[in-house]
Amino acid sequence: MTASKQDPLRGVRQLAVLLDGAWQVPFTRWRIGLDPLLGLIPVVGDLLSALLSLTLVWQARKLQAPTSLQARMLSNIALDFALGSIPVIGDLADVALHRNLRNLALLEDWLHASPHPESSAEAGSLEPEPVSCRQNSRTPVMPILPQSKLRTAALLFVFLWFFAGGLGHFFSPDFFANIMPDYLPWHYPAVYISGVFELIGALALLYPPLRRAAGIGLFVLTLVVTPVNVHMWLNPQDFPDVSEAFLSIRLVIQVFLLYCIWWSTQAEAPNTRPA
Repeated sequence: MTASKQDPLRGVRQLAVLLDGAWQVPFTRWRIGLDPLLGLIPVVGDLLSALLSLTLVWQARKLQAPTSLQARMLSNIALDFALGSIPVIGDLADVALHRNLRNLALLEDWLHASPHPESSAEAGSLEPEPVSCRQNSRTPVMPILPQSKLRTAALLFVFLWFFAGGLGHFFSPDFFANIMPDYLPWHYPAVYISGVFELIGALALLYPPLRRAAGIGLFVLTLVVTPVNVHMWLNPQDFPDVSEAFLSIRLVIQVFLLYCIWWSTQAEAPNTRPA
């Protein structure tokens, strides 16, 4: 029997943990996920986050959950989306409210307390593990990072590079548009589109099933934008605010970045060491 048949909530449970509780904040009992990071992306981030949250509602519909339960789940998403439009407060709400874990808890409580033929057939005798939205809950944590510390460091370097760079495309579009060669058309659309791809790729790195595909995409994207860096290196007079030494070092970093992308996204052998 497949895992999806044993536990109909397995997929959405992993998604909820990834969005709301993938990492513990050092020296605290608080957990955060990708949701607050998505909230940093103007407009697009909140829309993408809401669409991902609707996956839990869709699963509730597939399991024939009561309309009232689905409405409560939708209201949690709507409230978080509304708060997300308020600067700073929206980001704090993403950290504190944990709408996805709340919706998961609602769905698991209903599935455990009120089994119906379809869910019983899929779930068998499995008792769903309760998920609490309180910070002292035993939230299951996905193996987000590689086993190797060096590979983890390389992966985090790649993530931070593209996440910070992707945000920069939206907060400082003039800078990126001005460094593009004149022979390339549509400077600003290219800046925004590449920024979106950088952010999507960076976030996908943190989800193991998508990590390899994200690595391939970011590797290709880096190759595509390399001519811009070469153009800056060959024409330093066009960029008086940037030192020639930095332009040279930037090309070396580009090669190192390509290696880190390729190496950190390779599949690892299963950890066979005893627990």
